[in-house]
Amino acid sequence: MVPGPLGPALLILAVRGRRVRSAFAAGGIFGIVAPDGQVMDRLGTWRAGHLVERVPLSSGLTLSQWLGVWPEVLLAAPVLVGLALSLRRSRRTAAAAQAPASTPEHDQPFTKLLS
Repeated sequence: MVPGPLGPALLILAVRGRRVRSAFAAGGIFGIVAPDGQVMDRLGTWRAGHLVERVPLSSGLTLSQWLGVWPEVLLAAPVLVGLALSLRRSRRTAAAAQAPASTPEHDQPFTKLLS
């Protein structure tokens, strides 16, 4: 297993994506993980060096590549609709607050008498 905080995340990415992953972290960790979770090569923590490894060429699409941007679009659409509706409602409320209140004739009995 790749040591340090990058280890579990790197293994999950490699296995889930069915691709070879190579990554480094600010903590001085570098490793190459195969799609089955096997660590192909790694450097020790805070060790200078380089890794050379033969990795399989991936030709298929991952689920993320196949779906593209559609999950983000489907998640953003209800948010945008809700935002538009709330803006519309707030504009109506503001317009109603600014409009003068019209009072019917029978509520002002002295107006006709004084004019």
